[in-house]
Formats: sequence, structure tokens, C-alpha cells
Amino acid sequence: MNKLTLGVLATATAMTLSVAAQAQQLPQAVVGVFEQVFQRLDTLEPLSAPCWVALHRVRDPGNLGTIIRTADAAGLGGVILVGECCDPYSVEAVRATMGSIFATPLIRASEREFAAWRGNWPGSVVGALLSAQTAHNQAAYARPTLILMGNEQQGLPPEMAELCDVNVKIPMRGRADSLNLAVATGIMIYAATA
Repeated sequence: MNKLTLGVLATATAMTLSVAAQAQQLPQAVVGVFEQVFQRLDTLEPLSAPCWVALHRVRDPGNLGTIIRTADAAGLGGVILVGECCDPYSVEAVRATMGSIFATPLIRASEREFAAWRGNWPGSVVGALLSAQTAHNQAAYARPTLILMGNEQQGLPPEMAELCDVNVKIPMRGRADSLNLAVATGIMIYAATA
């Protein structure tokens, strides 16, 4: 072999390795068609799981998808979407669930429906609220626990906080005054299921 042939082989090998590395970083797209499934609030069975999470007016599909994935990982009964929430079946939300969208029951309810239904909850309803006095790891979580989280911009509004048996806060130890909604929800889920 001459230098030109060796150079072409070396270049072809480097290109093959480069394409293989890119394929691992950027996998091929997959297309699927699935029915969007939502359960009705009145069909939910609270005692079927130790913990559930309700999200009030969540706006960011990435946060919603991450929360659905966390709920699945922690063995929650499902995720209740209260009020006008972003679409859990949007591309960004589905991607963030990493497949948990197919394993985690989703329930939709208006604020009025949720408030009326909440009265029959057999365990504790725990809201996350920046102004709360009780730390998240000091609250008594009676099972089944329903964790109620507010949205990214405004948190839990007063009318929703009033529906809770106890409101708790996750203490901030640094200079930040709050956490990302998905991170805060994950902390609450694992505190309630410990």
C-alpha cells in the first residue's frame, strides 16, 4: 500500500468512528402513535398507593415530564393535574418522562372539582408553601398522602393552600430563595414516602 491508500483508510476509519460516536449521542428518531389517556378524578382509588401528587397550573412541560418520571420511580399512584396545566403529551413532556408517561396514571380536574373531591381524601393533604412554618421533613404524612404543589411562577395560591391539612416548606440554606418545581416535588415525594 502506498501513502495515499493508507491516508484514505485512516480518514475513512476516523470518519466511521466519528459517525458511530455521533449516532450514540444523537440516536435516530422513533415515531409512535398512542392514545392520550386521562382518568377521571371520581375513579381514583386513594388507598391503592401510599402517595399521590397534585399539580396546580403547572406551566413547564419539562417540569411536568420530570415529575411524572419521579412519581413513577417512587411508586406513586398517579399525578393529578389541577386547573389549566401544560399538555403532558407534548413532545417535551413525553421526552422528559423517559417512558413513565405509559406507567403513571394521569388525572385532570378543575379547581372546583378538586376542592370538592379533596374533602373525602382518607389521608393527609400536604402543600408546599414558601411561607409555611413547618419543614418538609418534620411534617406527619398520614397515608395515603396527597402532595399539592403550585406552579413555577406563583407557587401554591391561598385558596389551594387552604385545602391542605398542613403546609410545609423546603428550607433554603443558600442564597437561592426557591427550587425548581420538579426538584421541589421530588424532595416532597421522597419525604412523604420515607
